Amino acid sequence: MTENYLSKGRVRRIIREKYNTRIAESAVDALAEQTNMYIDNLVGGAVELASHAGRKTIQGEDIKLANKSI
Repeated sequence: MTENYLSKGRVRRIIREKYNTRIAESAVDALAEQTNMYIDNLVGGAVELASHAGRKTIQGEDIKLANKSI
């Protein structure tokens, strides 16, 4: 199960503030779930890249490279 990094309330606020529109609860659920899965996959890939490079600290380049592989 994916961690809840981004709450449904925060997703709703982002949509309302940035796009000035309403969003159905099912869309909030789907967007929060997909965003949380993306974050989980992105950070997991970055951790692997940093580890492979012999580092414990994730660098910006790790994030960029991990994003390309998603």
